[in-house]
Amino acid sequence: AVRPESSVTSARLVLDIEKPRTAAMSRGLEAEPRLRQAYLDAYGGAVEHHARPWIIAHPTQPYVSVSPDDVWLDGSRRVYLEWKTRNRFAEMRRPMFGRPGTDEIPDAYALQVQLNLELLDLDSAVLFVGLGSETPDGTGAKPFLYTATAPYPIERDRDLIHMALGYAERFYNEHILTRTPPSVEPRENVVAWKRLIKEHQCMTMEASP
Repeated sequence: AVRPESSVTSARLVLDIEKPRTAAMSRGLEAEPRLRQAYLDAYGGAVEHHARPWIIAHPTQPYVSVSPDDVWLDGSRRVYLEWKTRNRFAEMRRPMFGRPGTDEIPDAYALQVQLNLELLDLDSAVLFVGLGSETPDGTGAKPFLYTATAPYPIERDRDLIHMALGYAERFYNEHILTRTPPSVEPRENVVAWKRLIKEHQCMTMEASP
């Protein structure tokens, strides 16, 4: 299971500290329109139009919300689409994904897709990955150009969602309402976590009478 306290996201949720956008996040946002077009070119259909940012909150647990990427319309079917990018050299050295066409994806991505399926009330999703690298274009920029794509179909898992929502409710009650950061440091981004906590402590001291 993915623990809520295992991410720097805790600092944003509990202390209202925004994490700066990472290079990987920027890369994904920049490549998203091209991945969307590649998917439509390969499989046809269309995607629903929604104003951005598109944010959906859980009907009874509003502290749980998602920002869906796209919903694919294929005849009468509605399928959630999640776009991801991955450096192909990093994937060769340290694979994160299994064989295309399976549901072998990182746990964090699986939970993200499941939450989107739950809040969209859909049963099927495809996590579509663009594999490539940042390539200089002669202007000084390094856009992410993918050399291959891989689909990973995901089916809704109601038991997993029930468990995840239970963890979310506990996190909300124990940490967000009390504004108490978890005692467990994240497994990743530890340096950023410590810096954010220190900055928050300094701002709190300066704001005190």
